[in-house]
Amino acid sequence: MGAVGIVKGAVYRAKLPRLADVIGLRNTAVRGGFSVERGVVTAKWFGEQVTLPVGEWSAGINYIPYLSVLSGESSKFKSDAKGHLLHPERSVERANNYLLVSYTPAEETSEKSKLMDFQFECITRVRPCQSEDAILPEAWRMMQEEKR
Repeated sequence: MGAVGIVKGAVYRAKLPRLADVIGLRNTAVRGGFSVERGVVTAKWFGEQVTLPVGEWSAGINYIPYLSVLSGESSKFKSDAKGHLLHPERSVERANNYLLVSYTPAEETSEKSKLMDFQFECITRVRPCQSEDAILPEAWRMMQEEKR
């Protein structure tokens, strides 16, 4: 009887995440922050994160994949390893689990607006977006441009 109970529990736990997908439950996060040095704001950022649907999990139930996109302004702007940038006032990078776009205070206001144009429906609809380009299209476009 004990083994049957364990098997039933395992089946229940395996079905629960799939049920959460059907009704649109998932982990999401919206975060923002800023840095202050000697009373001066030196950086400000905003980010959005969403867990992918269970059906998209390729590494098994013990690894939960998610998308994370960050955008921010910083007075301490870094260039790439070669010391130059395609766009001198902004950069984009894709690291392990996130896409990050950075820009300086000198960047044009219209460009800043595009680089902060997060698509909130990506984390609020029943089926979330499944790629960074859907969450922050301008950052993705910029990354593709820099690859060429």
